[in-house]
Amino acid sequence: MVKEQTITSSERVVMRIIWTLGKATSRQVVDSLTDMQWSVSTIKTLLSRLEKKGFLSAIVEGNHKVYKATMSETEASINVGDQLSEQVCAMQIGTVLKEVIENNSISQSDIDDLISLLTAKKKTAPTEVACNCMNIK
Repeated sequence: MVKEQTITSSERVVMRIIWTLGKATSRQVVDSLTDMQWSVSTIKTLLSRLEKKGFLSAIVEGNHKVYKATMSETEASINVGDQLSEQVCAMQIGTVLKEVIENNSISQSDIDDLISLLTAKKKTAPTEVACNCMNIK
């Protein structure tokens, strides 16, 4: 299920801080992103955008806004996969998946899950996937 709004790469950096901490003030996010060399106003703008898009909720505690994610990192990651599959020709999905698998660390249990999934999927897979480029939504 793809959420209507998307998260930009900069917004995702901010979201990863919130997901890691569970909840955070803008000061905590700023302090966590010192290596990014973004201005405080840039980070606050990203937090505001994420709140407007519905990816963050905020409550006021004392003098601070405390931000919390409205969706899990897993849900957001699945949305990335869904968005990718909408942007890539169906004929290229296998190549993209191979590249992702080859260039990233994957746990042994995830590999076992992938083997099981692919074994089951192979039973009904076509010999060739048709191009879907002319069926753009």
